[in-house]
Amino acid sequence: MAGTPIAVVGARNVADITQVDRVRNVSPVVLMLQDDRKNLMTYLQGLGTESTDNYEYETILDEIVPHRGTTGAALAAASGIPAAGVDLATTNVDLSGQTAQVYLRIDEQILIPATGEIMRVVAPVTAMNAVPVARNTNGLAAAGTAVGAGGSLWINIGDAREGNSRLFDNATSGPTLQAVTVNNSFQSNYTQTFREPFGLSRREAKSNNYSGKDEATQKTKKLMEHCQKIEHAFWFGEKMLKGKERTTTRGALNYLALSGNVTAVPTLTQVAFDTFVRKTTRYGDRKKRVLFCSRFVAEKISQWAYGQQRVESLGESVKYGVAIESIRTAGGCRVDIVTVDALEGLPGSSTLGTYDGYAALMDMSGKKKVVFGGDDLKYAEGVQFNDQDGKVNAYLSDVGYKPGDQRKDGLITGVTA
Repeated sequence: MAGTPIAVVGARNVADITQVDRVRNVSPVVLMLQDDRKNLMTYLQGLGTESTDNYEYETILDEIVPHRGTTGAALAAASGIPAAGVDLATTNVDLSGQTAQVYLRIDEQILIPATGEIMRVVAPVTAMNAVPVARNTNGLAAAGTAVGAGGSLWINIGDAREGNSRLFDNATSGPTLQAVTVNNSFQSNYTQTFREPFGLSRREAKSNNYSGKDEATQKTKKLMEHCQKIEHAFWFGEKMLKGKERTTTRGALNYLALSGNVTAVPTLTQVAFDTFVRKTTRYGDRKKRVLFCSRFVAEKISQWAYGQQRVESLGESVKYGVAIESIRTAGGCRVDIVTVDALEGLPGSSTLGTYDGYAALMDMSGKKKVVFGGDDLKYAEGVQFNDQDGKVNAYLSDVGYKPGDQRKDGLITGVTA
């Protein structure tokens, strides 16, 4: 039955929009709170992906024989100055401060920079904490000065063989020349299967909303969520194999923890930063690195960088889909700064999160996004059960992080000022 007409005398003056026949003015544009930020993954994508047909992928790490190290204990003064053509009596010295791995051989000369003394290895080395040497072969009076504690630098300045000696002497006719090398090692990681399903009832799928079809809206949102979860795994994930091929990928921070170059810097000054960059660039590209950091750390850098005109380009440049600003350190290394949302604390919180004080300095050579079986990003429609009165779609990626050689990288932690 139709409602009874209501007579209105004068102006209608109705405030409730539901009581009048007025069309709502609703913008078709949906305002999303979060941006689609996935800076590490986007940068890696720009470097090019790498395919694999095995969920475990490996990298070979190698290095030359180290030519320097540190003493493992106090080094007593040499017993004196040797006579011409005569060595002092053989004595054992501890050179194991850096590693216990034996990589010195007979007749190699060892310089102790703290005193200027040169000593020569005179017998095959079986342990770095007891290297048989002839002391003070360069005859310095200053060699009478002891090195008071372990940790003093020593440098291998090459072997010195007698004239007409054989490359490999027979053990019965002379000392054996040891062949020393460093075996390479394998470093592996896993790809991880990421799935992001979303569903709609039959009516939801067919309804026409102010923002258009709900399926299209959800498709966009779920792609952002899918990619940001991968970004988080590429930063924080740990390598594990559980159950039936349930693999997880190890992220950048866990590889950086293995780099041997993690430094807590509560107050990030220019000097502290330059020192960190100098130490980190001991290996790899010394002229260019990428610093992935929170906006809080970038803020601290800007406070001294701009004032001293250390910014290479005041305008942002966009590379590999991410915004970059660059500075040049006192040592001449260009550092491209990329801010990372994954390192931010809780939105709106005045308290710094754990990762707000983090900054990862990386040599990007060898770093890749690895894709298993071509499943970089797949979108499957209609994967619901046959009798379901609705629709389920899903994104799928089977990808992993490849760290290159993390020994060329470094991590700053704990920045608060």
